[in-house]
Amino acid sequence: MKLILDRISKDEKGKRIAVFEAGEDFVAVSEDNMPLGFADTLTDGIIIEADFRDGVIYSATLLTEETEQKKKEMSGRLNSLFNRGKK
Repeated sequence: MKLILDRISKDEKGKRIAVFEAGEDFVAVSEDNMPLGFADTLTDGIIIEADFRDGVIYSATLLTEETEQKKKEMSGRLNSLFNRGKK
């Protein structure tokens, strides 16, 4: 399943909680429910391919190339919106 990181926050105990877009929904995953050290590799907007079941990420791969392509696409869209009014 592809997940896109929206943000990382902390709970009342200081544990990191990653909020991912999962299709039309958002899912919150505690760092305790990820592979050891995986939360350290996450950055905003990163796309991952994950084995995600019942609120737990069992394994995941960072899709860095796909993430960079998506960021360029979104930047291009934003620039075209701003450039429309500059004619």
